[in-house]
Amino acid sequence: MREIKFRGMTVAPGNGVAHKPEMVYGSLRVKPNYDAFIFWYKRTKSGKETWGRRAVDFRTVGQLTGIKDAHDNELYEGDICWDAHNEYYGQVIWDEGAWCYQWDNIIENLNDCAHSIELMGNIHQNNDLIGE
Repeated sequence: MREIKFRGMTVAPGNGVAHKPEMVYGSLRVKPNYDAFIFWYKRTKSGKETWGRRAVDFRTVGQLTGIKDAHDNELYEGDICWDAHNEYYGQVIWDEGAWCYQWDNIIENLNDCAHSIELMGNIHQNNDLIGE
């Protein structure tokens, strides 16, 4: 069974505190007004349990695919990868009920090509790689 995990870009807390957006990873909760939060939980080496919650921009939320690239990196919806064989950047997408890799105007099943692509970034922080 695959892990269900999401990521999203943090938003400013709205209290005037300086904020540098960053990607956070964990469980997702979306309110009816589309306010979105990522909850994370971890156990430290000493055994202490910690958790937190960060507000994220709903438009930047992507789900973990459960598939890894050629270098064993987890792939998320919206990731940008490099395909050295075709010499082209592409994007991880959800299409017709399956995780896919779209490059140029070609869509391939992600399971069929993940072993030959390399994670380079994502569409929210590195959109210049795919020129959209």
